[in-house]
Amino acid sequence: MFIFAFAEAARGIGYASAPGMTPEAVNRQIGRKIGVRRHELGLTLAQVAEKCGVTLQQIHKYETSASVISAPMLWRLSKCLGVPVGYFFEGLER
Repeated sequence: MFIFAFAEAARGIGYASAPGMTPEAVNRQIGRKIGVRRHELGLTLAQVAEKCGVTLQQIHKYETSASVISAPMLWRLSKCLGVPVGYFFEGLER
């Protein structure tokens, strides 16, 4: 369900009528939540990157919303950071 909602939001479908619910806003939210969780766990960008099998630069791009994160990568990050996928969407307006 959450991955489907993410895919809709990334395409600008479904949530388009909600204030502030642009694909860019969703990407910023996900990036912030990745950074918050990483800090909560006391992990560096390099540690998260190694744990998730991507580069440090890619994790940085996700956190700064310079790259759009795919649904499979979001799922992988949720496992690496020990949170449900829905964690990344908490706080978004509906």
